[in-house]
Amino acid sequence: MQLTVPAASVAHAEVRSIAVGGVAIGPIRIGRLALSDLDFAMSTGVAHLRNFRITVSLRITLDWHIHIGLPDGIPDIDVGDTIDLGDPSFELGLGDVVVPGLDHLSVHLDSAAVDNLAASLAPLANLSLGAAMAEQVKARNVVLPAAGFQIAGLAFAALRAEGIGIPAATVEEITADRVHGEAALEEIAVAGFGFPGVAVGDIASQGVDVSATATTIAFHMDAGILELTLSVTPTAEAQIDALEISGISATTSVRAIEAHNVVVPYDVLGLTLADVGIETIELPSLAAI
Repeated sequence: MQLTVPAASVAHAEVRSIAVGGVAIGPIRIGRLALSDLDFAMSTGVAHLRNFRITVSLRITLDWHIHIGLPDGIPDIDVGDTIDLGDPSFELGLGDVVVPGLDHLSVHLDSAAVDNLAASLAPLANLSLGAAMAEQVKARNVVLPAAGFQIAGLAFAALRAEGIGIPAATVEEITADRVHGEAALEEIAVAGFGFPGVAVGDIASQGVDVSATATTIAFHMDAGILELTLSVTPTAEAQIDALEISGISATTSVRAIEAHNVVVPYDVLGLTLADVGIETIELPSLAAI
């Protein structure tokens, strides 16, 4: 036999303590993340370049070509070669250099969007949520127990009762080893999201080396039978013993952040509800079939 309760109402349900062994969240899937009116601003104090020096090297080659035309039947003289003139270099020492800071560097993006994002969060362990109160709890179409029951020595062809009221009930402990679910949200919107001005502090870097090679410059001379081409390829290398930047501050603001088609899988492990007190349970009707 099973009891069917079309509707049940609980006025108050008080839980003295809620303990969760662990909550595993993710991986979170976001179909589309959109940012609107992204502003980034940064300013710096001064930059110190310690022992700043520049080394300039020149790669020089000379191409020569001789062409002498001879009468018919005699091969022309046509010879040439490339002469490597070496790589002369010189160093320009500038010592310690102070570079004025950036008063205001700002970046503005009207909108930006990224599709198909995934994120993982570390599990939350040993949560204690304290006491909680639930009010006006309603249940519909309750069938209990699911497998039916029997009372030895009694037989009911049918049983129906109306207007049953239970003043109070207590449950010492309710536990669940694992609760698994997947929350699907069509859209999450956060408006007016911004970071206040943050002082980053000083940045120091050791041993900065930067090199660059320019386009080869060619000087061409044609003297008839003799043709010369002088090619020069300059290379500059900047070396700094230390780079120090002080007084850095930055701010970021976003008018709106929107996440579409968000799916959040979750696992609640080791859920315990202790000292559950239920007041005024009302059963408008009850039927046993």
